[in-house]
Amino acid sequence: ILPNIKWTANTTWMDLTKRFKYKDNTADYIYSSHTLEHFTYEEAAFVLSECFRVMKPGAVIRIIVPALEAVIGIYFSTKEKDPGFAAVNFHNATLYFETPVPKKGLFSLWKYTIQKKNNHQFLYDKPALKKQLETTGFQGVVFKSYADSLIPGIDKVDIPERFESAICIEAKKG
Repeated sequence: ILPNIKWTANTTWMDLTKRFKYKDNTADYIYSSHTLEHFTYEEAAFVLSECFRVMKPGAVIRIIVPALEAVIGIYFSTKEKDPGFAAVNFHNATLYFETPVPKKGLFSLWKYTIQKKNNHQFLYDKPALKKQLETTGFQGVVFKSYADSLIPGIDKVDIPERFESAICIEAKKG
């Protein structure tokens, strides 16, 4: 849960790997910050197709994800300073690799299931994210920065720290 957001009573929580609860062509905007990387590339394709389905023509989608280049940069800068720690630091920075399966205990298994989905499943660079949006049907793909958006009032939602070592992209449904 984002630290600066007070969720309103009309906030809807849902499993993004399932068909969205919304009707076709009903959403004006979709905002996703540090979510898409928690899905495999194929799962993300489904999520984006559902976003596209529920968006009105001309609606805007805004996505923020960690930048693959920045993560790789962390690895190489650490390798120069402390080669023995570079792989560990890379692992901690990406959250990509799986959490070890617990050997016993129902609570441990439940915790593992939650932690597993919190790991990053795919890391994007700008061309990969742009291509995935365009493949889904989005048009006018543009890379953005903090508080720069076609979405009115974005400064009330954007969190500056979420843009560090990240990619922000917007596109429209044609």
